[in-house]
Amino acid sequence: MHYQGILIGAATFLLIGSFHVVVIRCEYYFGKGIWPLFAVVGAGALIGSLFIAHTVLSILIAVFGITCLWTIKELFEQEQRVAKGWFPKNPKREAKKNAADRTQSKDPAVFRTAGSSLIDGGTGGWPAAAAAGPGAWRGARSPPPPGCAGCHRKRHWRSWQ
Repeated sequence: MHYQGILIGAATFLLIGSFHVVVIRCEYYFGKGIWPLFAVVGAGALIGSLFIAHTVLSILIAVFGITCLWTIKELFEQEQRVAKGWFPKNPKREAKKNAADRTQSKDPAVFRTAGSSLIDGGTGGWPAAAAAGPGAWRGARSPPPPGCAGCHRKRHWRSWQ
């Protein structure tokens, strides 16, 4: 019996499935700037697969290499998904980015809290924040939208900001 085809198919399925999670996590913690690592690892795996005599192992390493290279494309697309609000932004990365922008700008409006504007008095448009004062929602999650039964899903992160 030849079991190599089933083994290769199952391993390919697991590799591709696991790299969906890798793309989400890498974009969340590192952003798209980590793509050169995937390029080097992917190219190394493809070159390495050329020198492996065992057929099944060579195929699996080549699939790993191609998956790493495909991950580069997915990282850039994941950034767009985050921008659309389909996935949450990493607030720590945003804070570092905003702090760097603030140090380079001399405009006093840059120092306003995230989500605030001159129209709503700096509260971001939330009545509870207006009662608590400017900046009350800084660093906190946005409240769930009206009609939400408290599901607390991450999809609500960007829906109200």
